[in-house]
Amino acid sequence: MVEPLGRRGLTLYLPNDRTLMVNEPEAQRIREIYRLYLELGCVRRLKAELDQRGWTTPVRKSRRDNMGGGRPFSRGHLYLILGNPIYIGQIVHKEARFPGQHPGIIDEALWQAVQDRLAANLNGQRGPTNAKGPSLLTGLAFDTSGERLAPNHTKKGARRYRYYVGQAETADSKDECPQRLRWPAQELEDAVLQALAKFLTDETRLLELMGATQARETQTRLQAAARQAKQLTGLVPADRSALIKHLVIRITVQPTRLEIAVRSGAIGSSNEVADDDQVALIDVPVVRKLCGKAVRLIVHASGEPQTRTPDDKMIALLAKAHEWFAKLTLGEHESVYAIAKGEGLTRAHVTKVINLAFLSPDIIERILCGRHPENLNAGRLIRMVPLPMTWAQQRVRLGMTQSAKQ
Repeated sequence: MVEPLGRRGLTLYLPNDRTLMVNEPEAQRIREIYRLYLELGCVRRLKAELDQRGWTTPVRKSRRDNMGGGRPFSRGHLYLILGNPIYIGQIVHKEARFPGQHPGIIDEALWQAVQDRLAANLNGQRGPTNAKGPSLLTGLAFDTSGERLAPNHTKKGARRYRYYVGQAETADSKDECPQRLRWPAQELEDAVLQALAKFLTDETRLLELMGATQARETQTRLQAAARQAKQLTGLVPADRSALIKHLVIRITVQPTRLEIAVRSGAIGSSNEVADDDQVALIDVPVVRKLCGKAVRLIVHASGEPQTRTPDDKMIALLAKAHEWFAKLTLGEHESVYAIAKGEGLTRAHVTKVINLAFLSPDIIERILCGRHPENLNAGRLIRMVPLPMTWAQQRVRLGMTQSAKQ
């Protein structure tokens, strides 16, 4: 009996003697895909060529006797094939590549040529100067598997939401890569900018990195580093991106933290520095959470209070609650029904909103200051009505048991 191993383009067969063999017809097709990519220059043209030839993904039979594959190659699928080191006889574990127990089907020269073209296309076509919304971390951010994160966006009405995603997230079919994560671009960029600015003004750590130098030189570099920290927020996006690329070698985005590798020689200096110069690592604790249908990146060390931009919708909801409650108590409206009729709303909705007028003053203060739990928004708040009447129980229900003065 012959048992198939592998997925997405190349099948390795494991016969009874446990020796790995290559499905040569499929291997030849992979080599042709690599060759065509270098000839055509981009994945979009490659996909068009494969579609014209009628090439489809290999048909697979699952353990449940279901048939999979046999579909046109998506762009995300092609990115996976072009960047998969399994084809040069290697496997990936965490961030490192190791020799595999299977033979390679593509030579190193062809593999490297394709990787160089992929990197050049990514930097050239997805650079921040070409994007409608500047993406400052293009070419610098990677996930834990070593895959480069590329800028992408979605639109909802007139609003545009930017993300950094793995290349496979751009697949035409979401079924091709359901496990890929999206990182909110603005929050990821803000986290990196804030971490760099804090690092560049941390004189104690900078002095350790500079080592034994003359006092005047040390003072000059510290002042220059402080200017770089201010420039990170004051420069126009294109110049800010250039400064980030001057300072940063790589940003590894992990589920619970960001690791920013900084060129020590670039701190307080405008001179070009090689990547193999001394490297300083900045560690930023983060939490990726799903808040409603939106992805949020919460950036703070464990135990630290988190301050965010106040939620305008939640503040407006509280203002309306107090306004309607005042109209009832002052006799401007004789009933909830009268308010609902005047506002063109249902009586049930108006009743829920008025209930929010009885929130604890410290809860209201935290919402006004943006110190509420990250998963609390206007929609969730109104769905939680009726809330307990005692303030202590309200704090527990809303997850605000810590002091508002933290």
